[in-house]
Amino acid sequence: MRCDEGCGACCGVAPATETEYRRVERYIEEQGITPMAGGDELTCPFYQQGRCVVYPVRPLICKLFGHGELLACERGYNVNIPERDVDRMVGANGRPTRVLHELLPSASPESIAQWKEDLKGWGSGKDWSGRSP
Repeated sequence: MRCDEGCGACCGVAPATETEYRRVERYIEEQGITPMAGGDELTCPFYQQGRCVVYPVRPLICKLFGHGELLACERGYNVNIPERDVDRMVGANGRPTRVLHELLPSASPESIAQWKEDLKGWGSGKDWSGRSP
């Protein structure tokens, strides 16, 4: 799939399973990466200087952006795979219970609580990014 350098349009609040969260947490510690607050509180703290600094260990949701109708690239660069395959991968991966913003020291407890509350409705009436259609 094509991505424009420095775009980051899909780099928002990233839901993660506990396993994915711990993998990112280990990676940033090993690599000396510091989560950074973006231009707004919705930008992923690992989208830095126009790229994903945790790309090798990014959560499945990040890997799936641009590959499903419900995770469409806003610039139209989708390379879709069948939605049943997206559903299968998401189901096999497990339910997200964390958000990567929790690793950001300056994230407000209220925002984190709201994002985690939103995860309870994951996949029910929302697209896989957690947004209402």
